Amino acid sequence: TWTYDSATNTYLRSQGGRKTVTQDGTRVSANNVAVIVTDVSVLDAVGRRKIRTTGEGKAWVLQDGATIDATWKKPSASERLSFYDKDDNEIAMNAGNTWIEVAESEGDVTIE
Repeated sequence: TWTYDSATNTYLRSQGGRKTVTQDGTRVSANNVAVIVTDVSVLDAVGRRKIRTTGEGKAWVLQDGATIDATWKKPSASERLSFYDKDDNEIAMNAGNTWIEVAESEGDVTIE
């Protein structure tokens, strides 16, 4: 779960109802959060996963307290991952860190 904090213009991460913190106790936060929908398959009994990171698919970009319906695109492994709005304009990321969440289907994502 990512919760927008308007005082810092960041998103704060929680998992399982508990605040996510680093080893030193700092709250995990991001200036941009992107959620991509892509193919995910389990490779072995340990649970390692193969995640498709090239091509394109559905995405959402969370910035400045707003959610942008988007498409992610990465034409090849050597090119960078980019996000585009409904008019196919590239979305500029805010300065700072960007966290990318991966979902197997749109049904796995809840945007409130």
